[in-house]
Amino acid sequence: MVPTNEGSPSPPRLPRMDIRPTTARTLRTAAPFKIAGAIIGRLTRVGRRDPPSSSLERRTDGNVKTRHVRLISITASNYVEKVRWALDLLESHPHSPVYYTEDCHPPALHAFETVPASGDRASQSPMIVTDDRGALWGSDAILRELCSDPDTVDLYPEPVGGEVRDMETELGERLGSTARCFGYYHLLDDSKKYYGAASKFLTLHSPAVERKLFASMLDRGLAKAMKRAMTVDELGAASGREIRKVFEQMSHRLDSNGGEYLLGSQHGFTAADLALAALSYFILRPPEMGPLLIDESEMPRELVELGHELRGTVAGKHALRMYREHRPAVPSSDGIRKISIRRANQDNVSLNSRL
Repeated sequence: MVPTNEGSPSPPRLPRMDIRPTTARTLRTAAPFKIAGAIIGRLTRVGRRDPPSSSLERRTDGNVKTRHVRLISITASNYVEKVRWALDLLESHPHSPVYYTEDCHPPALHAFETVPASGDRASQSPMIVTDDRGALWGSDAILRELCSDPDTVDLYPEPVGGEVRDMETELGERLGSTARCFGYYHLLDDSKKYYGAASKFLTLHSPAVERKLFASMLDRGLAKAMKRAMTVDELGAASGREIRKVFEQMSHRLDSNGGEYLLGSQHGFTAADLALAALSYFILRPPEMGPLLIDESEMPRELVELGHELRGTVAGKHALRMYREHRPAVPSSDGIRKISIRRANQDNVSLNSRL
């Protein structure tokens, strides 16, 4: 007889991490997508950066970077930031041949690139495309493909690689999805008070036409569709409790192992530390992420207050330190190191502001 757990509380229901994919047929036939696709197709393009060639970015054999990766992103996504961080580690490593171009998009409109890139097999972001391997999607799969090389970047060191992968997956399910759900719950609430802030934040670095389209579509059914797809209305309020629980558990883990890294100081910085920090970036607001944040005064009070609370925890302080010590960034005019958005120009034309 299988034992039961009648006396144990059931695990919390978590928001969906991977939502139902958009298909090529939907993009062709659903009226909003059909119209948006026609406009985007005419006014945007896929760009590609030239290989880095400065002395700081050359490989030790004197050659420039040779392996290009295209990152198709929902620019503000916490899962995308996880992959962006990994790609920046690779591009900044002197022995790695990798450099990348970020193809930036708002939510929903990214599908016009991910669907054809994957051969209609997936629409989710992050997705990478390489000349030799084609498309790969999902932050866990991408990091494990790119960052398991002891000669360049290895975020899954042995003998703890399996434990790192398990923790990374758990953080994706329990923190990544809940942080996203909590953010949308407050940015897209029924009062529509923060629609302007949501549009500004979610379209950062996107092509001009996509910024305008997203802003116009948000109040015409897109916000409701996004919330429905990610079970935001049902699980948004409870997501805050799950986020706090994750930070409490990660704080306890750090307290018990010396506090330097989640897998202990002997194993150093791993995908688990990266995931904890990246998946909570828009709540914790590390200064290095300035190019992907809007002013705190524009954000919902609940998001701001949660960020202040979590920054005071052991896990929150750890995540901020990971950004200071392990996130590739460059000095800015205000003296703060900030990330670079490695994108190429995606605009075909200058747009009239009345479009």
